[in-house]
Amino acid sequence: MEDIVQLNQDYHILICRLCQAAVRPGSSIELHFRRQHQLKGQVLKDIKNYYGTLELADPKLTATPEDNSQAIQYLTISKGYSCNACRSLTTAKDNAVRHWREAGHSIAVAAAVAEEARWTEVRLQTWIGGKHACYWIVRDDSDSNGPSDTADTADNTSQSAMDELIAASQARLEQEDAVRLRKGDLKEDIDRDSPWVKRLGWVRHFGSRDLINIHDAAQWLRAREVTGRSAGRQEDEEAARERLLLRRLGESFDREVERCCWRLDSVPTETLQWLNSISSVTPSGVPFGRKGKEESMSQYKSVGHRYLSFCWKAYRIGRKEAFERWAIRFTDEQWSLLGDVAEELERDRAPSSHDSGFFSGRERQAKDKEEEEDEEDEDGDEDEDKYQDDGE
Repeated sequence: MEDIVQLNQDYHILICRLCQAAVRPGSSIELHFRRQHQLKGQVLKDIKNYYGTLELADPKLTATPEDNSQAIQYLTISKGYSCNACRSLTTAKDNAVRHWREAGHSIAVAAAVAEEARWTEVRLQTWIGGKHACYWIVRDDSDSNGPSDTADTADNTSQSAMDELIAASQARLEQEDAVRLRKGDLKEDIDRDSPWVKRLGWVRHFGSRDLINIHDAAQWLRAREVTGRSAGRQEDEEAARERLLLRRLGESFDREVERCCWRLDSVPTETLQWLNSISSVTPSGVPFGRKGKEESMSQYKSVGHRYLSFCWKAYRIGRKEAFERWAIRFTDEQWSLLGDVAEELERDRAPSSHDSGFFSGRERQAKDKEEEEDEEDEDGDEDEDKYQDDGE
């Protein structure tokens, strides 16, 4: 706290070390550090609680120190000009020139005195800057070559303090932005999210989970290849195995899409219109069908690939862990079928003995066909036995 604010014991005036100027007492202390330097939290609270209870002098009303006195520590020392005909002090040379023209000094004296001799360069200090500035001259106790050197040093010190404050503030904001990007906005207000986000219920669904981790889990092979190559990471054996399995899964998905596409012509138009509708009560005017451009089909396939990859990774880390980390739920049937898919992918050429007890559509059709063939065989055997009995 002392590197931010300092109390001058001689004048009982509070000095801000960040801007090297005095601070008025009372509520102005909190306002100054909150508005001018964006301080908040415990630091601002400590400054307000400690210095707000002290009896401090108001720098706006306090008499200025005597000229040629020692410079007050932590106050800015500025290069200035002192009128040789009166005690007019200013930090701007234009003001000094205008002062001689408007002050009513003797015209004869003004004509006889050279312009450079009408004022003297001095070192100035003031409690408060701006329109309330009231300067006094301070002596030079340093080994500098002139007042300009001291003024430049003071300005550099002030600038350095401000740079440090700005850098710390920017670092804090970047850290807060990083957290917000990873977690998202956990509040639902009219000015925080869009109607589409509200409709999907993302805030309620994902909560405070790491959104970047969820995004990475849903990446497909090509996207991960690009990011992995840019990061310069080498693929280990386990990652190569996972890539191989996911590629096989994607190829299987593509074959299934192609198998379904050529059968669309046999589906009734009304059914296709319902499939293409986003409403549960009205069919679409355009029937569902294959996209005309291959690029569009590839984009739709990529969505399926990412979803399969997401489910696959969820199965690898476990059902409970997948919900806690990625907010993804599976029914018992879905989880068992996913286990069948994983078993099918991970086995080599040997058939798997694992059976979840659930059947996919293709497996169910195959099983029904086998049962029908068995029934036909049984009927054929019964007919043959009956024929033999009749012959006898």
